[in-house]
Amino acid sequence: MPRTRKPQISTRKTPIKKHISQASITRQTVSRYLSAMNSFFAWRRSEGLNANPSFGELDLQLGNYLNSLYQRDMPLYLGTNCVAGFKKFHPRCKRQLDTASSWLNNWSRVARKTQAMPLHAKLVKAFVAYGILNKDPEFAIAVYVGFLALLRGCEIFNLLLQDCQVRGRDQMCLILRGTKGARLRNVEFETVTLKDPFVIRILTKLKNSGKVRLFDRRPQDFYKRYSEAVSFFSLKHPKPTPHGIRRGGASWHFSLYGSFDRTVEHGRWASVGSARTYINEAAAEEAAISATDEGERRLVDAVGLSMNLLQREFGTK
Repeated sequence: MPRTRKPQISTRKTPIKKHISQASITRQTVSRYLSAMNSFFAWRRSEGLNANPSFGELDLQLGNYLNSLYQRDMPLYLGTNCVAGFKKFHPRCKRQLDTASSWLNNWSRVARKTQAMPLHAKLVKAFVAYGILNKDPEFAIAVYVGFLALLRGCEIFNLLLQDCQVRGRDQMCLILRGTKGARLRNVEFETVTLKDPFVIRILTKLKNSGKVRLFDRRPQDFYKRYSEAVSFFSLKHPKPTPHGIRRGGASWHFSLYGSFDRTVEHGRWASVGSARTYINEAAAEEAAISATDEGERRLVDAVGLSMNLLQREFGTK
């Protein structure tokens, strides 16, 4: 009898989609919302409050929790993420949290809003050198590309190298999937064009090497390295976070081309008005960033080394 072949059973796992309640927001946002809600639940337990409240009770509990955060000078985003989480994951709460929403608005009005420290061109070069000297070239190139392309943190972490496509001479199109702007416009992706031949050669080399993402490790690893660089250069600012890469990049791009319209297009903002405020505030803050004398010396040394270190690390000429 002829032998019959056994059917081949695929061992590939089907990707598990997010729950539909989380489909329109990023995993990082989901994590922030859940963390903030868990902090509220822990506070409620510590206060001995009803764990199965009515909507009216929940509204008052949330309001009192927000007040406790405010009285302890905790960051506003803890309250914002908590209330947003309840409204997102429990839609019936949306129209039932009048007290919490009102008190959160009051807190927002009186809170001093501190923006991320804008990372201007000199600091970008210093951070690039710091990354390479600490055997972390992945961090270095992620900071550099994020600055040139005006990327948000989540866009740096999600950028696939296969989506970095050379278009014509000395141009590369970065396809940014699932971005904030794409969700607002209800499209699959946005694009941004790079025209720096040096960076294009580096990204092409990384892509051809089989590397998958611009930054393959966890976002926490990037945040940690960023904080270490801030400390190493003794930078003084109330909010030295990676969003400053985009803020500094926006100010740099406008100073380079002198056109708000051009910078708005490159940074993918919804309106010129909001971008104008964003760019002007970042430019004004750059002068206020300071460092110790030792930090300044380290900055000067790192800036002088940065480009040579990049060329040596990635073998580009």
